[in-house]
Amino acid sequence: MKRSLIIFLFIFSYSFAQDSDKLRDSLKAHYEYVGFFKNGITEARTKQQKYTLLNTKGQSLFPATFSYIYLSPYGTIIASKSEGNKSNQGVIDTSGKVLLPLEYDDVFAIEDGLIINKNKKYGIADNDGKILLELKYDHIQHLGDGLFSVRNGALQALYRRELAITGFLYKSIRRLKEGNFAVILPDNSCSAIDSTGNPILKPQKSHTVIDIKKPFAIIRSNTTHKFCAITTEGKKMTDYYSSLVFANNQFIASKNKLYGVIAYDNTVIVPFIYTYICVPAQQDFYLAMGKNQTKVLNSKNESLLKGEYKSISHNKQCLIATTKNGLSGTFTFTGTPLLPVVYKLIAYNDSGKAIAKKGDSFYCTNLYGNVEDKKIDGVQNIKQPGDNYEWTGALIYQNNAETGLISMEGNIVLKTCYKEINYIYDSDEFIVNNNEKYGIIDARGTVIVPEKYDKATIGKESIHFESKTIKPFYYEIKFNHIMTLADLRNLD
Repeated sequence: MKRSLIIFLFIFSYSFAQDSDKLRDSLKAHYEYVGFFKNGITEARTKQQKYTLLNTKGQSLFPATFSYIYLSPYGTIIASKSEGNKSNQGVIDTSGKVLLPLEYDDVFAIEDGLIINKNKKYGIADNDGKILLELKYDHIQHLGDGLFSVRNGALQALYRRELAITGFLYKSIRRLKEGNFAVILPDNSCSAIDSTGNPILKPQKSHTVIDIKKPFAIIRSNTTHKFCAITTEGKKMTDYYSSLVFANNQFIASKNKLYGVIAYDNTVIVPFIYTYICVPAQQDFYLAMGKNQTKVLNSKNESLLKGEYKSISHNKQCLIATTKNGLSGTFTFTGTPLLPVVYKLIAYNDSGKAIAKKGDSFYCTNLYGNVEDKKIDGVQNIKQPGDNYEWTGALIYQNNAETGLISMEGNIVLKTCYKEINYIYDSDEFIVNNNEKYGIIDARGTVIVPEKYDKATIGKESIHFESKTIKPFYYEIKFNHIMTLADLRNLD
């Protein structure tokens, strides 16, 4: 049932994306600008520089009378109307009804409501336009989870929407991890409070709080800009370092441009010989990168992988190790071998499917070593998609002087019929070239832009097509991946 639902949602969303693109293109004859559809609506600007909202049928939901409309990521619709040189902002609903009067200098949509500003005074409103915190404060900053720093004069207070958690006691309030906040007191000493306003760190002079993990805190000197660890009672625990972060109940530290790992009592666990050390998300080991090799180390400085590797990366389920000769293999996070170190990886996806070269042949294999290699016949070369091995779309392969497309399952999607095919960033579309004429195809080989243009220039967000005989135009790059049904079948 779950697989069927996922496949249905994929097909529906992909079909809707195609339909909405066609609709946007058709509407451009009537509107100067049409945005992307969000929750069934989009903003549109007329040639008279007025905004309205359109539904998925292309119908205007109300007369185009607004100077600007912005659809926020949180569902709030911010609108403005101009009076002379001044633009007044407010909030409307999908029918054009005004929820928050269009009388504010700025309206900022956030996940917890609205921050409003008028005549350099700030307040808070909900998404229906109800004023929660009156418009009388000098600045308001959203801190997440319904919390705000509210400034009145030179001092700030912590608020939960309209409710004050602390008084105006601090020169600054800054969010840390785990719901704690670094604060600067009026005497310029630093401290920290929790989300209820209770102090959790003894004030420290001439320092800034960087992070807290009870019963320890990392602070930075305001004079040397170096870091040390203290207890929340203020006892110094480590030396000062160029950088210092919590990791695996220890610290990753750096000095003299080299990294190591130290214990809470400043004992060196991993020596300072690496150019960088990090902890992959939700893992309990270290990736330690040196000038000539990379190691996977546990909290006792023991190497988890046998052999020497120039680089080691990872996905959600395994480590991917590559030797100085460019051969790769995979291991579990505890160091158990999965895929032997004999492959030159071309690309892989989240399900573990990989396209790789072994010897002189190409194979469809699996990073987790649980399937038999499938040899890909009739392919002389497969182009790697830039520096990114993670890939979900089709790959470009070459035979003699022509190119085609091959899937991550090792199946030919498009036989060699183009002189040249090139990737477009991480898009699932490709620039093609036949007889010095350029166009675009998708990952299925379907022609999107016919190859009849003399020049194609890739920009950051669009491709500029030019021709001596055809009007030039910009094609908007689509940065979304198309999941194959085979990939969807692997989802549980």
